[in-house]
Amino acid sequence: MSAEPLDQELERSVREAYERPVPVAPLDPSKLLRDLEAQPRPRPSGWWWRHATPRGLALPLPAAAGSAVVLVLMGMLAGAALERRGAATLSPRLVADSQMVHFALVAPRASRVTVVGDFNDWDPKATPMRKLPSGATWTVAIAVPEGRYAYAFVIDGRTWLPDPTAPIAPGDGFGHESSVLVVPAGRSSS
Repeated sequence: MSAEPLDQELERSVREAYERPVPVAPLDPSKLLRDLEAQPRPRPSGWWWRHATPRGLALPLPAAAGSAVVLVLMGMLAGAALERRGAATLSPRLVADSQMVHFALVAPRASRVTVVGDFNDWDPKATPMRKLPSGATWTVAIAVPEGRYAYAFVIDGRTWLPDPTAPIAPGDGFGHESSVLVVPAGRSSS
């Protein structure tokens, strides 16, 4: 017996199987809702979830102001150090077309923090942040070309968090909130 009749027979039986109607139970929306409500809801834990609100962190005003001042100072110091160290390794074209952008996040219980965004193809491994000696703040400075970008922080590889100090970007359709970064045109050297 040749292979061709077997192939034709297999093709015919597959075609018949695909053409047979599949019985489907009618959809009962109320049963579906009951089944969904019966599922246990995940309970977030940790420092972030105890202080989170829909618009950011719920910190007392003095703590928030102190944190902001510390973040700005630490960002300036880290940026100056990284700029001195990193300027020699950046290509002249990248330096000319880009600006150093300093990211900082207070996450004392995190073991790993990265920044992701349009500028690094949302790759959680592309831009790891470094924990400062204080043990609470994570920072990184990177060269970013002029433009508008959406970005977020990834804590311990699984929690995506918009920058609490930046404006929130419009929804991205992927279920993660992100922040907006605008890098203005660089200074022209004349």
